[in-house]
Amino acid sequence: MNPTVIVWAHSPQWCSVISQKLKHFRLSWVLNYESLWDEALKIDATAVVIEIPNRSLAPFAGQLARLENNSFQIKTFTVGKLPNPLWQSELRKLGNCGHYETIAEIKSLAIAIERHSQYRIQTEKSIEQNVFANLPWPTP
Repeated sequence: MNPTVIVWAHSPQWCSVISQKLKHFRLSWVLNYESLWDEALKIDATAVVIEIPNRSLAPFAGQLARLENNSFQIKTFTVGKLPNPLWQSELRKLGNCGHYETIAEIKSLAIAIERHSQYRIQTEKSIEQNVFANLPWPTP
């Protein structure tokens, strides 16, 4: 079974490359950073691929740290040009597994996701997924 990858990308260039070069994965696209966590709770994803924001790392950092602290073994990867070279070490501190700055590196990203998928322990639903699944009302 092909791994599921949650993707948030905002530029047409990265959206196109990801959809073409990572098409062997089951891609689940989200519209904004805030919905990354919600999507991670709903599906059994192996990885999250996030295009770096153009402006500031500040609002992005909380979501990335939240994704790193999960019981799903989801790994985060980032793509795109870093506006500030110091962001590389900050991303690592936040739990980012790898940053791919150019489109030419997309094959390396696919290999990293495949490797993580192979060594990921397949588990039952997480506690959060079980709670949401058993609520007596529909969840977003």
